[in-house]
Amino acid sequence: MKKVFKVIAGWLGVFTLPYLIRKWTEEEGFKGEITMLNISSNKDVGYYLIPGLTPQTDDSYRELFQPKKYDFNIVRSSHQDYDLDAMATTIGYHTEHLGYKTIRLISVGLGDQILTLLDYVLRDKIHSDKVEVFVIDGIPSLDFIAEKERRLFHLLEPGVMSLRILGGWLSEIPFLSINKVWKSPAELIEQLSSLNLDYTQDDIVGCVKAVLKNGEAFYQPDNIDRLLDLTYNFNDDEDEDEPGCKIYYNYLGKPADLSDDITQKGITNVLKDLRWTF
Repeated sequence: MKKVFKVIAGWLGVFTLPYLIRKWTEEEGFKGEITMLNISSNKDVGYYLIPGLTPQTDDSYRELFQPKKYDFNIVRSSHQDYDLDAMATTIGYHTEHLGYKTIRLISVGLGDQILTLLDYVLRDKIHSDKVEVFVIDGIPSLDFIAEKERRLFHLLEPGVMSLRILGGWLSEIPFLSINKVWKSPAELIEQLSSLNLDYTQDDIVGCVKAVLKNGEAFYQPDNIDRLLDLTYNFNDDEDEDEPGCKIYYNYLGKPADLSDDITQKGITNVLKDLRWTF
């Protein structure tokens, strides 16, 4: 029994306690990074890609979007945590510093959660129609997940978060490879746990131009139309006061997998319709 106690005490002291001390003492702020896939002297348009759980390599992004004309930025979360507020604030400062006339955001999967927060930091540009958003398989809240998966998530989430805390700094080591991109357990756990935070009390933004939905995987089929309407300002009957975004369905593609050929074709078709050039 004493050996078990020593092992537990040792684990808490070596891995968990340094993590807790850092969390208590560190300053708030974005610990990830914004990297530029393409740099241009033309600041008329600035693109930002916000990946979710399944990021791709830079080569994959470059092949899909082929950025040449404008700046193309990728917002990468930290391996230590997933702080959406800090991420949104950093994007706001970044756009202001570079002086883009128009900002175009592409969010993928869980990356969609940041849009509500950007509504605050980019409010002036949003109200002047200088922000445009293309959502790919957005999952802004648990409401979008089918009931069976949602119950399982609620059941597992507290235990998984406890393991993340007990793992301490050890959980922040990026040893998990997803689509050839290294991620840490802490990053993945906190991304998923952020689904429990309610970022969808209001419409995400009034500047969502298109939503590409690749099928019913994880989505709640009975409520999807209502959720799209409430969350993305999707309206069948568009009017000048509240124009709705367009919803594109691409059932054969894999959800949020930008490397899938069918998904790539769907994205390309939407971008053509939006008349976005990179």
